[in-house]
Amino acid sequence: MSSPALILFDANSNATLNFQNGIINAGIPVNTVGVINGTYDFSGTTFIKDNNLSLQTGFGGNMYFVDATGDGPGTPDNPTSADFVETNAAEGDIIFLVEEGGTGNIFATEGLVLRNNQQLLGFAAGDAIVDFTGVNPQFQGRFAYTISDPTGNGSATLSNNGGTAALFLASNIQVRDFSISTVGESDGIFGENFTNANIQNIQITDAGSHGIKLVGATGNVLISDSSFVNAFGEGLEIIGGDAEIRVENSVILNSQTNQLIDIADTSGGSIRFDAATTISTSNVRGIRFTNIQGDLEFNGPVDIQVSSEAGVTATGLGTSTVSFNDRLDITTGSGSGLIVSGGILNIAGGSIDATGGTGITASNTTVDIILDSLSATDGTDGLNLTNVTGTVTILDRTP
Repeated sequence: MSSPALILFDANSNATLNFQNGIINAGIPVNTVGVINGTYDFSGTTFIKDNNLSLQTGFGGNMYFVDATGDGPGTPDNPTSADFVETNAAEGDIIFLVEEGGTGNIFATEGLVLRNNQQLLGFAAGDAIVDFTGVNPQFQGRFAYTISDPTGNGSATLSNNGGTAALFLASNIQVRDFSISTVGESDGIFGENFTNANIQNIQITDAGSHGIKLVGATGNVLISDSSFVNAFGEGLEIIGGDAEIRVENSVILNSQTNQLIDIADTSGGSIRFDAATTISTSNVRGIRFTNIQGDLEFNGPVDIQVSSEAGVTATGLGTSTVSFNDRLDITTGSGSGLIVSGGILNIAGGSIDATGGTGITASNTTVDIILDSLSATDGTDGLNLTNVTGTVTILDRTP
């Protein structure tokens, strides 16, 4: 039988309780807020949270359900709007995006601005799991709530009616399992001067500006199982900051007008793309790194086919190491293949075919480059090396 709250504790609680291997079905299965004494063991217990009875989590904060036409209090049966949760949801609250079916995108007037420690979750991967295990150390067991998709329609799409982005990040946030569609010249995701973020299973296609743009990020940023496709500007732009950024099992594909990936002016940290991440463009510009501190690593294949400018530009590397540990294949229509200065550049394999520019231009750097072939046409140099140490190996050079 469901109830608004089944087991209540408060700041005066100081007991030893064993409730193991049971089932608790309630609006607030266990209220832990303010409890600092005692031991409460719920090992093996299954928790079923009925959000129609209460939006409170029992661990501090509330849950809200949002859909395209909602104007209610934010329960699964009576959702609310994106603008309502932006105004009323507090730090630490959890927001669910629900696909009604046939009613269009969920619009936030100027884009949805998150607060610190919030979670913004969809249902693209089925039911959502919200885990409070360890939030209050007095409570033992696994406090994982399975939140069912109220409509069963899966992934919702978040959009904006105006502003500069559809979604604005904050510190210590989780974002996962929905799509983003932008209106006007706006970013899909924008974050500035934040610490720590987990972005998972987010799909952004045809962003009006950047697919995702991070400025001054610190801490740990994980982007996984996501796609940033055909952005009007950069697919991924990182400016400043010293975050440890990891991109895993994701797709960064094509930019309509600018660099596919643009990284500049970082002060430390590192950026790593794993072997399962696809990086490819066949449009105007390639990828660019400028004045970076901290290592940059590509562990999967990178395919750059561009009509203008250089395929890869890596300048002002300082003491940083840039490594392409899989294939790097570059084809240019009217620019150099690779330009590098400073730092260390490692390329484990691939090819460069440059038209209208030098194949490789390198200065004041250390290199370890292995290529299957290097081609530069229209009277330009294949290699232009100045104050370079290390090794360049062309296995089968094409003149």
